[in-house]
Amino acid sequence: MKTSVHDFRIGNWFYNSKEHETQVYKIDEDSVNGIIYTDFCGIVLTEEWLLKFGLDIEGNIKPNDNDIFKCSFDDDEGGYYWDYSKGYGFVYGWVEHVHQLQNLFFVLTGEELIKK
Repeated sequence: MKTSVHDFRIGNWFYNSKEHETQVYKIDEDSVNGIIYTDFCGIVLTEEWLLKFGLDIEGNIKPNDNDIFKCSFDDDEGGYYWDYSKGYGFVYGWVEHVHQLQNLFFVLTGEELIKK
């Protein structure tokens, strides 16, 4: 799946054209931080990134007292599985890139995942 400028929000992390981790500070019609969309890509999610965002070793983070967000690697599927419990129910799915996790977490909790 090709990454588009529409996949990003201010504060997301991505690889620039030189494959350096870069944080989004500006989005235009066809560029992120002045880099045209053909010259950047998403960062593949790893356990290291989960820890950088403050998730514990089990992949859990509590945005508040009633909610639990979990993201962990599923060996059988070979990808990162997430679930979100909001006291009375939960939703779940798969995520591949760091910016997708950041956007998902924000939509579900209203909070930003900040790199520590």
